[in-house]
Amino acid sequence: MLFLIGCSQTKTDVVGTWVMSESSSQYVPTQLRGSTPKLVINSDGTFSASNMPGSFHFSSEIISNTGQGKWTRITDEGQDEIQLTFDGSYGGQLLVSDSWGGPTLSYFLGDPDQVHRIEFKRE
Repeated sequence: MLFLIGCSQTKTDVVGTWVMSESSSQYVPTQLRGSTPKLVINSDGTFSASNMPGSFHFSSEIISNTGQGKWTRITDEGQDEIQLTFDGSYGGQLLVSDSWGGPTLSYFLGDPDQVHRIEFKRE
């Protein structure tokens, strides 16, 4: 007889320093390719970001985003995500995945149908 006690799906730990994967750089506009995008997620619910490509300001323009703010864990349609809210009331969601290659945080740059996925890996 086999008993499984306390068996539950755990959420991937997202606290730490994350850097953009090299494979994601192909989707970053040429003028933004000279820097290394980084995201530091702190256990106190704050984060700092440097050179993150995206349109977090609710516009279609892809720019480099640097700043800090607060983060929260959310579930959207069954998908584990984190919500970044930069100081100044703008932000976005990053998908949290834990695959064979290790945990990743990702989001789509521009139209999701174009599959320009920006992926961050733990440093």
